[in-house]
Amino acid sequence: MAWYMKKSTHKQKYLALHAAGIMAFCANVLTAPYAFSAEPLLPQRGVSVGDGGVSSFYVWQGPLNAAPGTILRAEPMEKGDRFPDAKSQYRILYISTDSITHHKVAVSGQVWLPKGKPPQKGWPLLLWAHGTVGLADHCATSWGKTGKNFPGYIATWLQNGFAVASSDYAGLGTPGFHYYLVHTTEAYNTLDIARAVVGKNYQIDNKIIIDGQSQGGGAAFSAGGEAVIYAPELQVKGTIATGLPYFSPHVPLGNPTSQSNTVDPNIAYMFYVARTAQQLDPSLKAESLFTPQALSIYAQATNSCVDDLIAKVSAASLTDANTLLPGAIQRVLGVMMPYYIYSHLKLSAPLFVGTGLKDQDVNPVAQQALVQDSCAAGTVVENHIYPNKAHIETWLASSSDAIHFANHLLNGEKITSSCFSHSTQIKINPS
Repeated sequence: MAWYMKKSTHKQKYLALHAAGIMAFCANVLTAPYAFSAEPLLPQRGVSVGDGGVSSFYVWQGPLNAAPGTILRAEPMEKGDRFPDAKSQYRILYISTDSITHHKVAVSGQVWLPKGKPPQKGWPLLLWAHGTVGLADHCATSWGKTGKNFPGYIATWLQNGFAVASSDYAGLGTPGFHYYLVHTTEAYNTLDIARAVVGKNYQIDNKIIIDGQSQGGGAAFSAGGEAVIYAPELQVKGTIATGLPYFSPHVPLGNPTSQSNTVDPNIAYMFYVARTAQQLDPSLKAESLFTPQALSIYAQATNSCVDDLIAKVSAASLTDANTLLPGAIQRVLGVMMPYYIYSHLKLSAPLFVGTGLKDQDVNPVAQQALVQDSCAAGTVVENHIYPNKAHIETWLASSSDAIHFANHLLNGEKITSSCFSHSTQIKINPS
């Protein structure tokens, strides 16, 4: 996601949290800084929305007494849902942790195994952290449709001799609300699916690369930081992140080119953020955030997967100006910011960052600010700049560089850090 500053004809400042494929949040903000509590709110329990529409596989009614990473059940994927480049593909249900409540939860995901004979100790593992799909259970990647680029990306890693495992994240597929962009929960869910498959019946070795794009880039970065504390038995060799979001008070605000009166399909992602904030703080009423014109679409956010919600936003001709009420973003960020700040900027294993300078979804300046801050914290960073690539294009274009990075790590070779080189000091002209 990105922080954008833009001005209206009245020269008021607008702050936008905007990420296509993750979310967009553009709103009128007062010139005074927003405030948020240092203590995150606990979710309000009650009837969850967005649940259902999936098979009984996803509903676990037994105890959750075992350790995180314990498999509760598994099943082969239906023939029509299998990726052709995988020798086998499984849907799994396993125990993980909710970072907000610290309770154990059942989480779903899937694992793909390459064709051919595995190495003696098993296949190395790519942990894939996916981008935005929605809030509803039926949007889970192990159940619903995958984007057109996803099978090909996974196939590239399978063809290079990696098993791949991917969490749906808590509340997607399984009962309960999906707390969108709460990176620490996503990190725990990602690390626990590795625990579920490494050294078990899948012939997967304890040699792990974490990888994610956009929302998943944040999940991957957080998992890389949490691994030595939350799952120290896992041998995480490195982390790959593209379209990497960063939330920090000192992150520069840029890209003032978007227009508040232009129809913006990415308002769909802003709706997911606001709905998550409401789940954490029920006093945050939708009527105080959105105009009557926008409320009918917002009401569908918890049950519509991302492509459908984007289409509905476009059909309703929603813009920043006709969607948001004054002060909306301040109130939402006041709830969400404690969850959006990474707990750790130092990763114990090397980090690959891919930034496209034409990324209009996740601010390239913010991505590179995270590179600098992670370097300063002591992370070894291999920083890749793709000057002519946008958000999704960067993810796809970076795959060969990412595989090269992963193979270096698996071979025990040293990564040459980009830290404090000119590449981490880029300035981006938003024109």
